[in-house]
Order: sequence, then C-alpha cells, then structure tokens
Amino acid sequence: MPFTVESYSDTPFQHWVLRDLCRAYLFDIPPKSWHGWLRYHNSLESKRTTRHMNCLDPLLQGIFHDLICLVRPLEELTGIDGLEADPWWHGYGLHVMGPDDFVQGHVDYEIHPEAPHLERRLSLVLCLSPAWEASWGGETLLMDGNGKTIEAIVPSPGKALLFENGPASYHGVRVIADHAPERVTAAVYYLAPRRETASRRRALFFPNRDEPNVPREVS
Repeated sequence: MPFTVESYSDTPFQHWVLRDLCRAYLFDIPPKSWHGWLRYHNSLESKRTTRHMNCLDPLLQGIFHDLICLVRPLEELTGIDGLEADPWWHGYGLHVMGPDDFVQGHVDYEIHPEAPHLERRLSLVLCLSPAWEASWGGETLLMDGNGKTIEAIVPSPGKALLFENGPASYHGVRVIADHAPERVTAAVYYLAPRRETASRRRALFFPNRDEPNVPREVS
C-alpha cells in the first residue's frame, strides 16, 4: 500500500502524518446495539471499539489487512527494526466515538501483556469518517508530561497519525461536539523486540479533563 508523508515532527515526541492510505468510505458500521462492541464510559475515556474483524464489512476488513501489511514500509520510515503487527489485536481495531465522547491524555503500555518479550513501538490511527470539520472537535491531542497540548491533529478523511510509543508519548482525543457525526478510526499497533528501558505494563492516564497533572495507572 503506498502512502505519502505529509509531515513529521519530534515534538512532543516522534510522529508522522500520512496520507493516501484509504480512499474508500462506503462501508457499513455495526449499529450501537451490536453485541460485538466493547464499550468504555468513565472519567478517563468514552468510546466503543471492536476487534471482531470477521464480522465487519469486507471493505473494512480489507483496510485492516492493508494496514497490517505496512510493516516493512514503516520500518524504513521510522528506522525501527523487527516490527510486526500485533497478532493478538490487543486494544486495536475499529474505534467509534460520538458526541461527548473523548479519551483523556495518557501513555500506552510498553510491555505487551501476551508476550512480555515484545514492546509496543508504533501506533497508527487512520480516520475513516467520510467528512470532518474542525468545529466538531475530536482532534488527536499530542501532549507533554504535564498534560499541555502541544499539537492538535484534526481527523481529516484519509489522514493517518503514526507515532512512536514511549514514556513521553502522551496523547488523547478532544471531546466531540454535540452536533458532530461519529468519529470512525482504524487503530493498528506494531510491536518490536522489547528494549531494556521498557517497563510499563499498563496505560498511564491523567485522571480527568479538569485535573491534568497527576497521572495514574489503569488496567
């Protein structure tokens, strides 16, 4: 799958904005009542997700297949050797967020729960919404260790955010406006052999949107 690097920055941590990963948006999303959704609704995050790929629209299955096959191009882009897509699909898949949904600032786990010899090194989040306006919110927020937003990336159709996971990669999703449609994304994570510096086994969240300076671990 070809892609175009629109931008790169190492502030507040290494991240790339990619284009041309997807041009097809005419797929069906399972209804809210579908039994395959995993729902999060608490002070840290509000969204629904699924990794039941076999139950999704074939077009969506094809998109995920293409993202999983990006391992070699992403190695060349990032310089990270030994990448592999997470075969356990731990935490990734189709993510859907509607009005008032959000994800509080956090850093992800480093040591994979199913394979402690592997470390989560890259996250890729591809916007699958057919349209998005800045006034709808839903930006991916890249933060420093105090919860200050350094960059806000609008989830434009076909745009993907790729970032390197690590102890400084705090990120979240700004609350979505009441009048916005659903924000649909494909999230894929890539693993590599664990480094000696990796120690975190759980995500570390800032507690809530009003008190951003005291992170705590959650399962």
